[in-house]
Amino acid sequence: MDGICPKILDRSGIFYKMLNRSNGAAVWGPRAQIHRGLYKQFLNEYLKKFYSDLPIIECSVEDFMVCDEFGRINKLVTDVGVFDTKSIVLCTGTFLNAETHYGAVIKSEGRRGEKPSKMMPLLQKLETGRSRTGTPPRVLAR
Repeated sequence: MDGICPKILDRSGIFYKMLNRSNGAAVWGPRAQIHRGLYKQFLNEYLKKFYSDLPIIECSVEDFMVCDEFGRINKLVTDVGVFDTKSIVLCTGTFLNAETHYGAVIKSEGRRGEKPSKMMPLLQKLETGRSRTGTPPRVLAR
């Protein structure tokens, strides 16, 4: 979608830093802190202006249905209804199966005031294997 996220980050960024500068350029890691409210505002404005024909439905996925021999998902069950799909983009964020520990009390929750992501049992149904974040692939500078 034309690199929307960096464009919106440029407008809503508060603080920028390059990690691992004392090492070689291959391990540098750019980081940015953004103003969450401004990011949401600018992103919505951008989508309405440049992708006005794109339907955007904000909802939580409750379940999905795999209905072909290749294991493709062709229906999403959400808190606002059931949708037929040709493809899906999974945006779990950082709170997939997240827990917050308050001393001995463990709670399943998202960011302050937000519901937790309950996608983990659904993803385990797909038998996709372990996904993890980590160091990005290296690019040879020369």
